[in-house]
Amino acid sequence: MSKVINYVSGEPEVNLYILGDIETYGVDAPVTVDAFEKAGIWTSLVLGLAENYVVYSRDRFEDAQEVADLIGQYAQGGDPRHINARLDIAEALAPHFPEMTLESCKLATCRGLKLTPSEADSDLTIRQLHRDDYEELLTLQDQAHELPSLPKTRKELDAAIERKAEAEKTGCETIGVYRGGRLVSSASTSAAYSRGAMVTGVATLPSERGRGYATLAVQSLCQDCFARGMDHLCLYYNNPVAARIYKRIGFVDIADFGMLRRS
Repeated sequence: MSKVINYVSGEPEVNLYILGDIETYGVDAPVTVDAFEKAGIWTSLVLGLAENYVVYSRDRFEDAQEVADLIGQYAQGGDPRHINARLDIAEALAPHFPEMTLESCKLATCRGLKLTPSEADSDLTIRQLHRDDYEELLTLQDQAHELPSLPKTRKELDAAIERKAEAEKTGCETIGVYRGGRLVSSASTSAAYSRGAMVTGVATLPSERGRGYATLAVQSLCQDCFARGMDHLCLYYNNPVAARIYKRIGFVDIADFGMLRRS
């Protein structure tokens, strides 16, 4: 395990998913960790968990065929659900997975807030969400088009709520902004570990956009995480409007990323 951590720890934000999964699960099942080497020197690393893979190389990536073959073996001839990597790595892997769609985005990190949240509007409440709030949260994300679709049956909805509750047990958090008692915006973390987390699920009701609620949610979320001892928060984005919000808060771009998704 120490060799894996040493290989990726020079870029903790880029390797947040790897570091988080190893801290949570170690390097044994359900996680798979494989390293490729030349002349005894590691050239790339692949971490897999539940049909999702993260690929990393410190230097120029030259192991595309070998990595693709490995992931294909784990996927038993099918496509994995998701492959996440620096953009140059994702582009090198894309021809080996023609049925998957490559999406590019920016990776940004925040190591300190430029602005702190303020509930200037007396009608606003900002608080952490828990299991009893997750059904309302999923409805918000559906209405904000942050979910492919709201779970259609009670069983599917209960399963989605349970996944959120399990994520909360591992240190993930969701902040909600309420106006007049109604949830209007939210932001969450995923892949949380002792040093950092990924900001995800930033959503605002369409009728409430442009009022700064997403900024309040992300600010409050970051503030909580820093207070718990984390030293970096990361997020992916490809929306220039969202970029302006994140950069006002204190996020800076650090890498171009690619995500191969199962079509």
